[in-house]
Amino acid sequence: MKKKSFIYSTIVLIIANFLVRFLGFLYKVLLSRVLGSEGIGLFHLVFHVFLVLITITSSGIPIAVSKIIAQKMIQKNYRECKKTLFISTILGLFLSVILCILTFKNLEFLTTYIIKSDKLSKSLVALLPAIPIVTLSSILRSYFYGLKDVMPSARAQIVEQFVRVFFVIGILHVFEPTDLKLSVMIATLGITVGEIGGLIILIFKLKSFNVRTSKIRSNIGDFTSSASILWQIISISFPTTIAKLVSVLMQSANMFLVPHRLQVAGYSLEQSVTKFGEVVGMTMPLLFLPFIVTSALVVNLIPNISAENALMRSTSIESKSILALRVALLISIPVAFIFFFFAMPICSFLYNKPSVGIYLRYLAASIIFLSLHHIIGGILHGLGKQVLTTINYLIGMSIHLVCIYYLVSIPRLGINGFIIGFMISSFIIFLLNLSTLKYFMSIKIKFLKHIVSPLMSAIVMIVVIILSNKYLIYIGFPIGVSVLIPTLIGGLIYLLCIIMTGSVKLKTIKYIFSFQ
Repeated sequence: MKKKSFIYSTIVLIIANFLVRFLGFLYKVLLSRVLGSEGIGLFHLVFHVFLVLITITSSGIPIAVSKIIAQKMIQKNYRECKKTLFISTILGLFLSVILCILTFKNLEFLTTYIIKSDKLSKSLVALLPAIPIVTLSSILRSYFYGLKDVMPSARAQIVEQFVRVFFVIGILHVFEPTDLKLSVMIATLGITVGEIGGLIILIFKLKSFNVRTSKIRSNIGDFTSSASILWQIISISFPTTIAKLVSVLMQSANMFLVPHRLQVAGYSLEQSVTKFGEVVGMTMPLLFLPFIVTSALVVNLIPNISAENALMRSTSIESKSILALRVALLISIPVAFIFFFFAMPICSFLYNKPSVGIYLRYLAASIIFLSLHHIIGGILHGLGKQVLTTINYLIGMSIHLVCIYYLVSIPRLGINGFIIGFMISSFIIFLLNLSTLKYFMSIKIKFLKHIVSPLMSAIVMIVVIILSNKYLIYIGFPIGVSVLIPTLIGGLIYLLCIIMTGSVKLKTIKYIFSFQ
């Protein structure tokens, strides 16, 4: 297996994502316990403003960089690879500085009319330095993805998460601030500090790479060539950024609308922020656990499919796409079953809030559709159809927005209106993305082998977990152990079942590890 093969890169990123997500998940659990439901709600409110800001600089440009670099590498045009990195970095940092200045000058407007909480002005200021840092990190990671070298990004993500966790939890543990505003500000400052740690790793790797390729001279002053590359970056990144920005703005509007509509339903401000924190800050992170695998696949699919598409290798594109969809099904189905049947024990163990489990149970089925539309979106991005995926996403988010506005304000529904809207929108986005993908390429998913077999295997897994769980509780094991051990046993049973039923064959595994 070559070091830069599609599968090797995916495996490396899956391992890195697992470590990062595990640390991030542990961090969110600890943060939820320290800040409480209201503090987590406030943290997510200010974080969504930050998300909108970095979308402008960190969505379109990195995608453009990875696609351009992948195509230049196929052509063995190493000179223009370095030039692409230089021009994209200048463009990204220029936009970042402008955003920081505009945000700082409009701080009062944002906290008064957008976030609608005077508790978060210092938290927003603490996030401003993270904008150029995140931008530069995103560009450097995409540069290495285009080179099909995923190790620098994997290391940077792990370091970033370690630094963030130790910084925030360490300070909150040592100083134990009683002021909720100060605690939330420390949590937001941790994003900046963590990003600095990851960026340092990327810069050191870039310097090492430049030393090894010192014979490759790039004439940055070549105006015609530089202008051509700048136009390529803008032509790819601009529509992607605009489309993604609209998506994020709509998503953020949904998030800010939830507390307001809960108040219309009769909740107080504190109660509405608390409910918001329980669903968005505690339940939603669990739904994205399968993204440990799907994110790794998507990151590799975009530059790989882009390069294959430039060479018109349709068979290779279809093979990698179907493989990614099959993996998404094999991962998301058992996770959805576990969350549905063990929602209360999981939330009791993680958050000491079994009541949050009801939200997780309701949302469990959406995990499958989230994972699939994530993968399909990555395939379409690689094919250069990113605008279509964003249109599909906007349609789904519009449905969610309507559900939030009308359903959340109904007293007998409340926060469940948000959950209903989220489930419907996830399913609609999946259907739209799937229809779009089928229009551009053939997808041969076998219903019995690739869908029914994992479903039946997941049912067997659940039966084993339930019996093991009851037995461990009967003999007096604590709740944490009685959930963890049966889940591990059930996971092994599931793996055995999908092999025995032919959903995954040994020759397929051999094929995967020889996949270039």
